[in-house]
Amino acid sequence: MDRAKPIFAALFMSFSMLSADSLMAQESSPSVTENVAKVTFLNPGFAYEAKTGKSKTLYTQIFLNTSLRFDLEDDIYADQVTSTAYFDPALSTQYRFYYNYKKRNGAGKRTAKNSMNFFAPIYEGHLSKAPFPGTSFEEIDRRLLSTIGAVWGMQRNYAGRFSLDIYTGLGYTFGKESEVINGTLKSGTSGAPALIAQVNIGIWLGKK
Repeated sequence: MDRAKPIFAALFMSFSMLSADSLMAQESSPSVTENVAKVTFLNPGFAYEAKTGKSKTLYTQIFLNTSLRFDLEDDIYADQVTSTAYFDPALSTQYRFYYNYKKRNGAGKRTAKNSMNFFAPIYEGHLSKAPFPGTSFEEIDRRLLSTIGAVWGMQRNYAGRFSLDIYTGLGYTFGKESEVINGTLKSGTSGAPALIAQVNIGIWLGKK
């Protein structure tokens, strides 16, 4: 896993530079982004998106992350699948590059309140007791699980204030991992590739 860390870091930085270069042409056009605040109900929390450039924003969300873990347990009669739900305080920070303003605007579709598609490098942090991916030991106390990666997504903030925000991508998760070896609890830092996916539903705030 240690060898994978610099690879993912390099991919993360390369994606950021490539996204910036590919959108330089839009910088000569009028600004297409704006500041947007919203309350989310699916993944309940608060998000604020700050305009940082003509087609770029810094998106930050503080929310309660809901996740499900499924485990296969041996039974004397048959294997059983058990599930555990986790509700964890979380933070997501993204530097978004919106890229399809001209296409949506030309088709007469809404672009206000950053209602466009985007690419973004992302950091997500969760304070969780959930077992580290690939292990089965649940932590006694919450610890920070961090994920860095790159995502593609779409945001739609409709005139009626309904807000839909979807993104997915790949990343690398690292944090404390514990396991019992020969009756002794051992802890250390581990890392693993991770799928990033999120659906946020809520309402946007401010003037229409």
